Amino acid sequence: MQDAASIAAAAFIFAAGAPPCAAQTASLDTVVVTGTRASGSTQQTSMSPISVVSAEDLARTGFTDVANALAAADPSLNLPHAATTASSANVRPITLSGMAPDQVLVLVNGKRAHASAVLNFNNAVGRGSAPFDLNSLPLAAIKRIEVLRSGAAAQYGSDAIAGVVNIILKSNAEGGTAAYQIGRTDRGDGLASTLQASTGLPLGDGGHLTLSADAVDRQPTNRADVNETLVPPRVSFEIGDPRARSLAASADAALPIGQNGELYATLIGTHRNSSSAAQYRAASVSPLYPGGFVPHIQARLDDTSVIAGYRHTLDRATDVDFSYAGGSSRARFAVRDTANASLGAASPTAFDGGALRYAQDVFNLALNRSLGASGNLAFGLERRNERYAIDNAPADAFSGGGAQGFPGLNPRIPVDAARGSFAGYADLEWRPSRAWTLGAAIRSEHYDDFGSATSGKLSARWQLAPQWALRGGVDTGFRAPSLQQSFFSSVTSASSGGQLVNVGTFQVRDPVARALGASDLRAETSRHESLGLVWAAAPAWWFTADAYRTRVRDRIVLSDQLGGAAVQAVLAGAGITNVQQAQFFTNAADTTTRGFEATLNYIGAAAGGKLKASTSVATFHTELDRLAPNPVLPALPLIGTRASLLLTDGQPRNKWVTSAAWERGDWLGSVAFTRYGPYTGQPVTSVQTFNAKWLADASLRWQLSRVAALTLGVQNIGDVYPDRLVDTSATKQGFVYGEESPFGVAGRTYFARLDLTW
Repeated sequence: MQDAASIAAAAFIFAAGAPPCAAQTASLDTVVVTGTRASGSTQQTSMSPISVVSAEDLARTGFTDVANALAAADPSLNLPHAATTASSANVRPITLSGMAPDQVLVLVNGKRAHASAVLNFNNAVGRGSAPFDLNSLPLAAIKRIEVLRSGAAAQYGSDAIAGVVNIILKSNAEGGTAAYQIGRTDRGDGLASTLQASTGLPLGDGGHLTLSADAVDRQPTNRADVNETLVPPRVSFEIGDPRARSLAASADAALPIGQNGELYATLIGTHRNSSSAAQYRAASVSPLYPGGFVPHIQARLDDTSVIAGYRHTLDRATDVDFSYAGGSSRARFAVRDTANASLGAASPTAFDGGALRYAQDVFNLALNRSLGASGNLAFGLERRNERYAIDNAPADAFSGGGAQGFPGLNPRIPVDAARGSFAGYADLEWRPSRAWTLGAAIRSEHYDDFGSATSGKLSARWQLAPQWALRGGVDTGFRAPSLQQSFFSSVTSASSGGQLVNVGTFQVRDPVARALGASDLRAETSRHESLGLVWAAAPAWWFTADAYRTRVRDRIVLSDQLGGAAVQAVLAGAGITNVQQAQFFTNAADTTTRGFEATLNYIGAAAGGKLKASTSVATFHTELDRLAPNPVLPALPLIGTRASLLLTDGQPRNKWVTSAAWERGDWLGSVAFTRYGPYTGQPVTSVQTFNAKWLADASLRWQLSRVAALTLGVQNIGDVYPDRLVDTSATKQGFVYGEESPFGVAGRTYFARLDLTW
């Protein structure tokens, strides 16, 4: 890997051409607001590694949704593309530095965002997590995204074990943009149309109102092969991206009050309909489908967020900020093209699957005092309230064996849960000399349900020379068990040894779960250490390299699909006849994740134009340090091979992104090369290591006039796919790709985009 990085750096320097000259018009350094409460901090002066992805960077990827665009632009982020799992196919989770989706905290304009109501309970990367749904935000509203690749629980609270993704929205008081993009795959499916718009309006004297919206209509893709076991042979499975339609809108406003105050508010709303395919059911399952059938699970996702607050400058050095950040996520499920086999020919072919609801309210009081050249001091108080509920499906969806594909939500113990937490924090940045910057933060939180947690962070930056600096830090963190993990309950169909079975997910308080080894959930605790080097030959060149280690104790994981005689006896004793296997949440694992991240950036003159280029590599390696035995059934491991591989090896071991954008006159050409490293999983019955893959993208933009530009682009130029499965029992049926692919199975895709700017 080191050889590959050296080759990339050499190729990048060669492509960059001549050294910087007077033609340069921009600098690589960017002011950031994440990981610090001091004004004026930048990427290069930060004590922690931070990457900044601009709106232009996101647009150049060719993706029109936030999750895919961000994952394509940043090597530390991955977006697994599950296809036939109801939860993660409809709400795809993003991961940071090879860790779990719910171990990265998402902020919007610096305020804590709410998690999705949807919990990933299927066999896919991110299993057991309820992450923030990045695609609940309109891409048109985003100004930039700051990614803090360092533990930050002491600064921001629970969930920031791996780092923070802070989404900064546009706040312009004039001008605007609009874009229409259309694209499809090389095989003719996956037609996607996207309309985006954003405009700024003045508000009062010096304020702004920025309105943004996205509308997306995306057709599904299918890369299943012919099912050779059918007569006549035909394609029976559906493997690919789901059908999706969405509308997202936002309004961001600020209004000065007097000379020292400002009211601000943000409102975001999203409605999305998504339909993903479950696995193929044979003709023998229901008399309604003599040729077999594929159930389709439809998710109707509604998401709202509100941020409101007041900032006031008490004197030249002291600011106070009182804010409210609230949000809700509601997911209603339905299953179509299906049947409840226990109802025979009288079964309906469509069922209401019930709904999940999650809401969060955060009240925050922050006091920030600048110490001038000496640093910054901040204090804060925070109150957070959460609510989680499950709305039952009608009885015909779960009676007997239940509706094929998704038997509907029907928790044995009704779910309408709530909790509150209170936190206080202090954050100090101190510059004892021009060469040194030191940081210290402490945060204590108390939760109604599991108790208290205190975390701390120490960091430092040493300016060795004008162009060289060392930085590093150590922090402790925690992640409270989410309400979704504590109370989610369902029955769903899943693959086990290549066979479809009904799997029950039981709450840890359920006597069935207790009889199988469950206990009350505790908070995860973590320790993160990092050490890095920064080289900045401003404004043209910038290089960073950071190594890190994150240890997590009492990691909250979803147990394996437990089966066998002992499990059946427990289920039968509870009167449960429609479930063959069971799973529940547990603090059964300790893990250590090690990694290395390096980036080389250039911006300046090249070949008569302006060049912005970057090459970045990130490596991740997670080890399972401890696996707790089952305290009730010692012969039944809590975590088996499949679940542990998803935890440790299911994501690429490394990711390498090299991109360049060259502009001259009315033309802008962009290229990007991405290497996804190998990963290992157990998609069916065999443990399989999937080889590394290279993807290449390119686009050409032509400025038609002062306000209009046309872009033509190709994603995945080489039409690259992940390795096919080695299990012949699956491939003979046409199920040829697993759920773990970090780039999906769409293949080569073409797109055209028209942009208007005013």
